[in-house]
Amino acid sequence: MVLTSTPADYSSAYDPNNEFRFDGVDPSVPTEIVFYDGSGAVVGARRYAHRESITTSPQNFLQRMLNPKPYNTSGCKIVLANDRQAILSVGYNDGANRTSNIHFTAAQGRVPNPTAFGGYEQWRTISAGECDEIAFRLPNGCTLSVECRLNGEQKGVVLCSSAITTSGIYVVTIDADQILALSPDVEQFDFVVLMSGGVVGVIHFEVAPAPTEGVRLAWLNDEGYISYHTFRGAPTEQLHTLRSECETPNGTQTLGVESWRESSLRSGYLSTEGVERLSGIATSPRVWRVTKEHSEPQILLSHTISTLGSGARQVELTIRPAGKVFRY
Repeated sequence: MVLTSTPADYSSAYDPNNEFRFDGVDPSVPTEIVFYDGSGAVVGARRYAHRESITTSPQNFLQRMLNPKPYNTSGCKIVLANDRQAILSVGYNDGANRTSNIHFTAAQGRVPNPTAFGGYEQWRTISAGECDEIAFRLPNGCTLSVECRLNGEQKGVVLCSSAITTSGIYVVTIDADQILALSPDVEQFDFVVLMSGGVVGVIHFEVAPAPTEGVRLAWLNDEGYISYHTFRGAPTEQLHTLRSECETPNGTQTLGVESWRESSLRSGYLSTEGVERLSGIATSPRVWRVTKEHSEPQILLSHTISTLGSGARQVELTIRPAGKVFRY
């Protein structure tokens, strides 16, 4: 049996067309293909019979291996994002042969190298008490450093730096409070990331007043990193319950009560680009409600876009926690 094609390194874990193909298979005996993770542990196996060629996708294994989530960190840090990538190899010919390790990511397509996910230059909004992130695919042997440049400065304060000793997906966390501590009255700043001295990403931040009420959401976007947005108006909350009951000779008996809160959010009127960005929540496989303490997984119940006469549009969402409360 001969391996004739493999997925490209840093392919999408969500693409079913990323397949391993084997030709010259002996159809007279069963053939087993074994899948290993980056540590060499077996994550699964498949057995085929009566095949002269085999095409197999690792998609189901990969999606179980990925667990992307927001990083609730204090301060700006450089993090090896093992939750955003899965490393896989395949053994065949009864263990006599094995492929090299292949990286798969949480992006919907192949990720750039080494430009920032989402583009070299980006514009975002942040407030005191909030965090954000920027993600990269980095090679072994480079040095990553992060500068904060306030109000258009050409040279900034180095917030963190790290020598990269393992190739992979890295996330730089952005802590607004650390940056505002440099200059409490700052209205905008540039978050500049350099790899071995060359700029690979510039995020332009506008500093907005911290909302007294509102909800901050995070979601895994198509580029494979986590986006954030604060819905600044107070949400509309509704408590829902579902009761399980049975009839007995003594009357109706409650077996259990299931409850959850639904929150309706409105973005306010946004530009076309802002609406397009927020619409990514509707197609994202992972959404969280973010507080200072934790990030709670959410289920998106509805998503609508309304248009004002001038062309400005507003995004409206209804969400609920992924976990419900059960009482028996």
